[in-house]
Amino acid sequence: MAFRHANTLQDMCTYLRDTTLSCTDLNYPEFRQTAFVKLAGSIMDHWNAPHVDRDRLMTDRILGYLSDRASHPNPTHPFFSFLFFDASHQPYEHPPEDDLFGNPRRSGEINYAELAVSPAAAQALKGSYLASLHYIDRQIGRIVKALQDTGEYQHTIIIVVGDHGEEFEELGHFGHVSSFNRFQTQTFGVMHLPGEFPRIVNQLTSHAAFVPSVLTWMGVTNTLEDYTTEQPIQGTNVHHWVVIAGWENLALVTEDSITVFKRSRTLHLDKDYQELPKGDARRLSTGETLEAFKQMRMFLK
Repeated sequence: MAFRHANTLQDMCTYLRDTTLSCTDLNYPEFRQTAFVKLAGSIMDHWNAPHVDRDRLMTDRILGYLSDRASHPNPTHPFFSFLFFDASHQPYEHPPEDDLFGNPRRSGEINYAELAVSPAAAQALKGSYLASLHYIDRQIGRIVKALQDTGEYQHTIIIVVGDHGEEFEELGHFGHVSSFNRFQTQTFGVMHLPGEFPRIVNQLTSHAAFVPSVLTWMGVTNTLEDYTTEQPIQGTNVHHWVVIAGWENLALVTEDSITVFKRSRTLHLDKDYQELPKGDARRLSTGETLEAFKQMRMFLK
């Protein structure tokens, strides 16, 4: 993503030229009906190619776009590009050159019942998952190199983040959305903000924090309460809890506890997804829970 500085949210929206590329149909997940509801003409999410090739073809497409920009003497308009890589989702397909663990994956459905009784098979599947990540890493590397070659890297915001984690029976589950434990919810994330010095952020963060991180860097002067409940990642304010939602349940996560709100009951768990006894200081208090829910309702009218 490349931006010039803006003073307000409305200013920012007038600057952008959009490109949305995805290796999976954006009707599921429902991005066409939500985040990209007004960008139908800018979306490409169907590829006449085998699934394993789509991440590479999508990368080729954005490289062509960057090459076209570089061919103009002064490409002054900023651009926003969203790329949804899919190889690291089941069944974790990847080209042979990314098979770093000697566990090549064939196309097809995964038999989770078999994996549940075979630790060796579960680890082999995890090797395929890591190989698929290596495949995606190579594609991201191609994009970064193209930005460097065209001179746009130093003017470009780059965010690389997973939409979820992936579990391979570390705490008794596989995949994602079946638990709010750290294996399924903690994701790899890197943000390049031109002019910011490199550092590792150890504080609790969430995907929602990327919005204030980018907008404050751009010079947006609106107060954070105008558009977010999060804090900029590059700031010094610490967020003590984050919200995570699944298909049916919701959780409040702190550094040392996970509170899961189900229809039938509330679970108070530690980081290893074990029940916290009553009176444990790590349990969220009623007041803390009510304050969190109050903040989550900030933008509901």
